[in-house]
Amino acid sequence: MISNRILEDKDTFFLLIQLTDIATAAHERGDYETRDKALEEIKEIRKQILGQITESYDKKD
Repeated sequence: MISNRILEDKDTFFLLIQLTDIATAAHERGDYETRDKALEEIKEIRKQILGQITESYDKKD
Protein backbone atom coordinates (compact mmCIF):
# COMPACT_ATOMS: atom_id res chain seq x y z
CA MET A 1 0.00 0.00 0.00
CA ILE A 2 1.29 3.45 -0.90
CA SER A 3 0.57 6.13 1.63
CA ASN A 4 -0.75 9.52 0.54
CA ARG A 5 2.31 11.07 2.19
CA ILE A 6 4.56 9.39 -0.39
CA LEU A 7 2.34 10.37 -3.28
CA GLU A 8 2.37 14.01 -2.14
CA ASP A 9 6.18 14.08 -2.17
CA LYS A 10 7.11 13.18 -5.75
CA ASP A 11 10.86 13.28 -5.05
CA THR A 12 10.55 10.63 -2.35
CA PHE A 13 8.25 8.53 -4.51
CA PHE A 14 10.66 8.60 -7.46
CA LEU A 15 13.61 7.89 -5.18
CA LEU A 16 11.85 4.79 -3.86
CA ILE A 17 11.12 3.63 -7.41
CA GLN A 18 14.76 4.17 -8.42
CA LEU A 19 16.09 2.35 -5.37
CA THR A 20 13.72 -0.54 -6.04
CA ASP A 21 14.95 -0.73 -9.64
CA ILE A 22 18.56 -0.63 -8.45
CA ALA A 23 17.96 -3.41 -5.92
CA THR A 24 16.16 -5.56 -8.49
CA ALA A 25 18.83 -5.14 -11.18
CA ALA A 26 21.64 -5.74 -8.69
CA HIS A 27 19.95 -8.91 -7.45
CA GLU A 28 19.56 -10.19 -11.01
CA ARG A 29 23.29 -9.55 -11.62
CA GLY A 30 24.24 -11.26 -8.37
CA ASP A 31 25.56 -7.96 -6.95
CA TYR A 32 24.21 -8.51 -3.46
CA GLU A 33 26.24 -5.71 -1.88
CA THR A 34 24.61 -3.07 -4.09
CA ARG A 35 21.21 -4.71 -3.59
CA ASP A 36 21.59 -4.64 0.17
CA LYS A 37 22.66 -0.97 0.15
CA ALA A 38 19.59 -0.01 -1.89
CA LEU A 39 17.32 -2.04 0.39
CA GLU A 40 18.83 -0.36 3.47
CA GLU A 41 18.10 3.07 1.98
CA ILE A 42 14.52 1.98 1.28
CA LYS A 43 14.16 0.81 4.89
CA GLU A 44 15.42 4.16 6.20
CA ILE A 45 13.02 6.12 3.99
CA ARG A 46 10.15 3.91 5.14
CA LYS A 47 11.04 4.55 8.78
CA GLN A 48 11.02 8.29 8.16
CA ILE A 49 7.67 8.11 6.35
CA LEU A 50 6.13 5.97 9.08
CA GLY A 51 7.41 8.43 11.69
CA GLN A 52 5.77 11.31 9.82
CA ILE A 53 2.51 9.40 9.51
CA THR A 54 2.55 8.56 13.21
CA GLU A 55 3.22 12.20 14.09
CA SER A 56 0.36 13.40 11.93
CA TYR A 57 -2.05 10.92 13.56
CA ASP A 58 -0.84 11.95 17.02
CA LYS A 59 -1.55 15.60 16.18
CA LYS A 60 -5.12 14.72 15.17
CA ASP A 61 -5.85 13.16 18.58
